[in-house]
Amino acid sequence: MRWYGQAAPAPQTAMSDIVLGTSARPAARSSEGTNAAVAAFVGASMAANTLAAYRSDWARFERWCQARGLVAAPAAPTAVAVYLAEAATQPAMSAGRQWRYSPATLARWVAGIDKAHEVVGLAGPGAHPEVRAVLSGIRRARATPPERRAPLLLDDVERVVAGMPMAGWPAAVAGWRDRALLVMGWVGAFRRSELVSLMADDVRLHAEDGLHVLLRRSKTDQEAEGAVRALPYARRRPLLCAPCAFVAWAALLAGWEGADGGPGGRPGAMKALRAIAACHGHLCADPGLVRVAGALAASAPGAPLFRPLRQDGAIGAAALTGDAGPRGPRAPLPRASRSPGR
Repeated sequence: MRWYGQAAPAPQTAMSDIVLGTSARPAARSSEGTNAAVAAFVGASMAANTLAAYRSDWARFERWCQARGLVAAPAAPTAVAVYLAEAATQPAMSAGRQWRYSPATLARWVAGIDKAHEVVGLAGPGAHPEVRAVLSGIRRARATPPERRAPLLLDDVERVVAGMPMAGWPAAVAGWRDRALLVMGWVGAFRRSELVSLMADDVRLHAEDGLHVLLRRSKTDQEAEGAVRALPYARRRPLLCAPCAFVAWAALLAGWEGADGGPGGRPGAMKALRAIAACHGHLCADPGLVRVAGALAASAPGAPLFRPLRQDGAIGAAALTGDAGPRGPRAPLPRASRSPGR
């Protein structure tokens, strides 16, 4: 942390080093391992996105204070109020919006400033009546109805899935992966981060429930107590059957890895694609495909289930990231439409 115009009122700690992104303090040789462990656990106490937001918001406020010759910490409530008011009056840089920053963004900035004060033992300015009044006034002045997105309904999902390529190399590789992502995600109401964190042995077929999906950690379960969600069979709509989508992708992935005892690589994946194409009913009811899909979890426990693809159809070893959509070779998908009666 940088201090303008005065010395820091409290020493840096492991907490402030992690939250504010400052360099680690010199440590005695005998306690180097302990200090590293403290830093590791402090870093694990917050989600990576939360930590990045704190650092970004505090750095922005620091720059604003430096440009005006103000003290960043402890920050005067009046300075924070002016900071918010200036940002709230900046016009938008894109069409369709009037203001550049939403009230929610400004409130997050205040939370970041408060956190930067908290980690060095200072009282945050966000609780001051002046700062609270400015935020309240901004919310009232900028009050607008929330922008709601039209949901993707059952028929829409079915149309999208029907347009995905399910045959031919390499488009079918992305088609089956994306089908599993979309159908499992829609049926299970998973967050994107939850889907990409699934491992090969986190998903199991169940005779009555369909799929049992183990969520090791989620946004609402930061301490990783874990939960199991059941994804039922779709007997009348095979395209929307989550167990079918999983079995097809797991069998293809097992073929690529050679988990089924085959050659692996493209020949193994092509063998799996031929087996999928030869099945004319529910894929989750085909004993051969189910056996191959089960071999994936047995041979590669802890391996990511959903992975990035190269343009030539090669399947990567790392997990998909949660900050970008699935990528890979694919054919154009039909636009999902909504009937006027919905």
